[in-house]
Amino acid sequence: MLTGIDGKPLNPRAAGYTWQAAYDARMYHTMLDEGIDYFSHWAYTANNILPGALSVSAHTSNLFHRMEGAVRLHGTSSTADTKEKVGGIAALNKAQNKLYVLFYAYSDDVFQKGQADISCEITGLEKKSGKVTAVRTLISDDVNFFDEYLADREKAGITQNDYGWSSDSFVISSTELPNPSHLQIFRDKMPYYVECSTLKHVSESLTIKDGLLLVRTAIPVHGVVLYEIALAQ
Repeated sequence: MLTGIDGKPLNPRAAGYTWQAAYDARMYHTMLDEGIDYFSHWAYTANNILPGALSVSAHTSNLFHRMEGAVRLHGTSSTADTKEKVGGIAALNKAQNKLYVLFYAYSDDVFQKGQADISCEITGLEKKSGKVTAVRTLISDDVNFFDEYLADREKAGITQNDYGWSSDSFVISSTELPNPSHLQIFRDKMPYYVECSTLKHVSESLTIKDGLLLVRTAIPVHGVVLYEIALAQ
């Protein structure tokens, strides 16, 4: 993306809205389908590439990176009760005896609201029955600092006209905000934005029966979720 919704150049060619998470997930899915090995954004945090509040692009990249070393599974069956574009990827790391299942719900509308109810069956597992522990990690507005940033911007009376480059960027620098006093407002709040952008990991119990694992979940539109499932006895 070269420009933001405001028509200004977008640094770093990625937006701060949670929509970007599903956009990236869909792109990585396509890359896997086409055998493309590498992609990188220009920046991943509010401080460009330096430590700071993580963008949803960084979160999505990290979830895909967690599957490194796993072999993709094809032919898994999934359904979704939604009009949005829902995609999924499953991969198995035999060395670690761990299964990964990732879903995303994409919409062309950046401000689309709603929920995708997803059901996925994975068959042919060596573990035939029993309970397994899954760690669920969801990317949503709840782990995106950008909505807090937008609210703080409105409180401070800062408008799109105060931005040099696009105000849709998650990067907070003099490129976006040339007025030093404006920039300092958000620099002072960076520890808060770091807290707002911290991923949460939740443990769940799933059941395998006759070598089949059923995963049911619901994610918000623009959300991305990863299940890391330990298959060890």
